[in-house]
Amino acid sequence: MNTDPKHEATITLEFDSDETFDGLPEHTIEFRIDFADMTAHGWFSLFEKIMGVQGFSELNIMRGATNLAFREGRSTEDMRKVAEEYDLKLIEDLEKSDDDTEAPI
Repeated sequence: MNTDPKHEATITLEFDSDETFDGLPEHTIEFRIDFADMTAHGWFSLFEKIMGVQGFSELNIMRGATNLAFREGRSTEDMRKVAEEYDLKLIEDLEKSDDDTEAPI
């Protein structure tokens, strides 16, 4: 008898037929996930798919993820680490580099 705990999740999205969701007929979408070894990137990938099914554009999904990473209240040092990982610069860092490159008066 297998006594190992299950690491599964089932996410079900149900849309009724009132046609308020882009005029689609009634339908159900189900995701089944084995999340035993799922990373943070895996979770975000899953929710990207769920948001896509719900009609969000790729651009809005990217904006939401970016807002999550770089919103007010986050540690500037942590944001800087994420920015560097993706070859981005924070505005604060751009302002510092502009100050460094100005010619002395």
